[in-house]
Parts: sequence; structure tokens; C-alpha cells
Amino acid sequence: MKIAIPAETFPGESRVAASPDTVKAFVKKGASVAVQKGAGDLPYSAAGGCWWSRCTFCPERAEGNGYRPLPPHQVLAELRLLTESTRPVLIHLLDNAISPALLRALAEDPPGAPWYGFARVDERLADADFCRALKRSGCVLLKLGLESGDQGVLDRMGKGVELETAARVLASLRQAGIAVYCHLLFGTPGETLLEARRTLEFVVRHREAIGFLNLAVFTMPLGAAEAGEFGTAPFFEGDLSLCTDFRHPRGWDRRQVRLFLEREFKRHPAVASQGCCGGSRSGLFRHRVCFAERLQLAVHAVALGDEHEDAVAVVGQHEDHLVAAGVLLQDLEGGAEARLAEAPAVGAAR
Repeated sequence: MKIAIPAETFPGESRVAASPDTVKAFVKKGASVAVQKGAGDLPYSAAGGCWWSRCTFCPERAEGNGYRPLPPHQVLAELRLLTESTRPVLIHLLDNAISPALLRALAEDPPGAPWYGFARVDERLADADFCRALKRSGCVLLKLGLESGDQGVLDRMGKGVELETAARVLASLRQAGIAVYCHLLFGTPGETLLEARRTLEFVVRHREAIGFLNLAVFTMPLGAAEAGEFGTAPFFEGDLSLCTDFRHPRGWDRRQVRLFLEREFKRHPAVASQGCCGGSRSGLFRHRVCFAERLQLAVHAVALGDEHEDAVAVVGQHEDHLVAAGVLLQDLEGGAEARLAEAPAVGAAR
């Protein structure tokens, strides 16, 4: 059984439908796996926990997870080793928030491939020269957990973020050519419809600097010290999740939050209209491929291989991958299963 994993053709999509662990599983099943040269991201964790760890409802804080970073010089040495051996399209830094020390190190000593990850909104990123240095180091996108466009909500959450600083950060990143994936959180105990609308207004004002949006509805961490203050309840009978439902002190419940997001926020012309953010996307929301479905295809292909030894499967998102299977296999690097499966497991534990 031969499994081919080609580079994706969806615009801007660099991930592939496999990981070192899944490739190992395929090989153990007796399959031959080949990955197209230059395809895929390199995930890397430089720290466990969060260096800020002061947000009121942070799961890391609620679970008592301390901050466990690797030294920046070790991170850069390992990243260089991995980029030389795996030649990734992108490096994905998995940290909850890349530390200031690591950001500085990346700016001074590029890792050898384009990279992206989460960062906190602070004065460092408001420095246009520093953002340009990050861009030169290979930074293509930063995910920012802004959470709200209302200063009162941010203060009550302990975010340590000033909206005036956030505005300057967005401007500096845009000038440097670094894309922004902005994460927003609605339905926190300190928010009502009024504050949610202020978040929408902030997004509209800075729409040219925000490339992508992630809109989340707040869930209370089960172990949060503040959870008992608002009354807790399972989401459904037999719920075993790490989060809990709660009674919003101002009546701004999950149903009302969702209605606001669907009927007002997402329908605002600046968010939903064609041509927003430079005219290359339809609004601030971007379609993402369902990787679970693609991995299921891969597993199914291996299962078929038990009966059809010479079967060929191409794991990807487009039908033309299947049509061009023979051509793609000629273009794929031999021995890719060893290159992926034997890559060292480095980085701090999550």
C-alpha cells in the first residue's frame, strides 16, 4: 500500500494531512508513505504554561500549570536542526504566548523558515522597528488574544492590555507586513451587549490591520477560583468537561451572545463584505479545511491496503490529487516515512 501526501493547493494552506505520529502508524501497518518535498508545517513547543498567567479565567492558571520555558538559545538551536532535516514550509510555535525573550531571540537569529504563533499585545509589538525585525526573521503571522475591544472588560479579565497599545500594535504589524489573526472572547462575566458592540466597533476601526478573526463564546474553567461566585452547572447530564456553565451576573447568557455574533457581528459590512482586508478574502473569516476528515481518509486507505497491497492513496483535499496520483508519486521524495518518523521529539512538554 502506497500513501502519497502532497503539498496542498488551497491558497495559503501549508499544512498536510499527516503528522510524524500518523506516519509512524501507517508504516507500522505496512504502508509506504511519501511526502511531497517542501510540504507541511513544523510544530514546536518552546514552553509549557503561559508567561503572563494573570488572566482571571485562564485554564492554565485554574489548573495550576506553572510556566516552563526552554532557554531561547536551545529553542533556536533545535529549530535550526529541525528545519535543516525536515525543510518545513512553516514553523508553528505552539506556545500559549511566545515570551518576550524568545521574540527578541527570533528577531536577532532567524530560525531558517517562515514562522507564526501566539503573542501578547504589549509595547514591544507597538515598536515598528521591532516588528520589521520580526518580519525579516521570517514571521508571517501573529495570533493575538485581544479578547475584547472594551477597556473595562479587559481590566476585569486581568489581561494587562491597553486598547491604545493594541491599536498601535496592529498598525506596526500591518506596516511590517505581518498578518494578524485576532482572537475575541464574548460572554465573559464583565461583558454585556454594550461592551460586545464596542468590540465590534474596535474591529471595524482596525479592519485593515486584522487579517483573520476567531470568535469564541466564553466557558468558565471548572477549577477557576471565580467559578463559585457565579454559580456553576454542567452543560449537559454526565458532562465530564474541564469547563462549566455559569449564571451570568448581567443576564448576558450564551444564547444571547450567539445571537449577537450571528445576527450583528458577522453581518456587519466591514466583517462580512467582499473585498475586506485588501480585497483578497471574503470578509475577515476564512474557510479552513477539516483535517479530521482527511486523516480518516488516510486511515481508510491503510485499511484497504490490507487487502490490496498495490493500492495507491493520495491524502489531500482535492479530487485532482486522486486523478494525478501516478504523476505525484514520481514527484515525491522516497524515504519520507523515515524522515518524518525519526524526527526527534523536542520542545517543552505541553
